[in-house]
Formats: sequence, C-alpha cells, structure tokens
Amino acid sequence: MVASSRRSGRLLWRGLADSSYKSFSTTSLHNRNQMAAAPRELPVSSYALEVDGRLRAEFATKDGARAGGAELKKRFPMLQVRIYDAQTNAREEI
Repeated sequence: MVASSRRSGRLLWRGLADSSYKSFSTTSLHNRNQMAAAPRELPVSSYALEVDGRLRAEFATKDGARAGGAELKKRFPMLQVRIYDAQTNAREEI
C-alpha cells in the first residue's frame, strides 16, 4: 500500500521501496538490434498510397489509388497523402 503525507509543502511517498511492485527495464523487453516493424518495400509495377511518408496500400490502377487517397484525405485532411508510381518512380501529391 502506498501512503502519502505532507511535510512543509512537499508530497512524500512512502511504501514504494517496501512494496511488492517489481521494476523492470524496457530495454529487456525489446532487442535493440532489431527493428520493431519491417518497412514496406516499394512496389515494382503498381501504384502505392504513401501516407505521411510511409507506404500504406498498393493499387493496381492509378485511378484506384487516386480514389483511395482522396477518400483518406477527405476523412483526415491533416494527413500528407501521395501516390507513388512504381514505373516512373514519381510521387504525386493529393
């Protein structure tokens, strides 16, 4: 049980050192040499939707990518949405 008391305007916590709470290191939970998520690879022959600099979806046609990007931009106007064309290696802002 954690108890607190006021002494000269300061809040003092008692009982944390004696409690059964065990502290743990977050570095022990993750291996530092590995990435948390693998980055998506660029498509070879299709179109991809890039949201805030990250590839999110792949489309067979440019019209499909444009429709998906427009819907996303309509729902979330603060996002930066671009269409990546694999054949020309170009990006088009929506």
